[in-house]
Amino acid sequence: MNNDKRKMTKSVNDKILTGTLGGFAEYFGWNATLVRIAFVILSIYPGHFVIGAFIYIAMMVIIPSKNSYSGFNGFGGFNQDSHDSSEHSNGRKVIHDVEEHDKKTNKTFNVKK
Repeated sequence: MNNDKRKMTKSVNDKILTGTLGGFAEYFGWNATLVRIAFVILSIYPGHFVIGAFIYIAMMVIIPSKNSYSGFNGFGGFNQDSHDSSEHSNGRKVIHDVEEHDKKTNKTFNVKK
């Protein structure tokens, strides 16, 4: 029996708008693209667009971000993440110790941050 409690959170890496459907798919182990396609098909079915939009907005507000603890965080909402933004800007990787080569002068430069 596994005692690790999984928590549904918005996806940091697999997001198009807010990471809500990506996080939903990660939680259940499903393909995020298929979840999005199914959600769109069910939402555009005649008479269900308003319900689909309401469900998405409710999930966007209720499901927390991985690194936020409270408050609205859809579309970069009210509470801002407290981590160092220079290290992890918008979930992107920062590259360190890069080597550049200038073809004109045939010189190599080491860039360290």
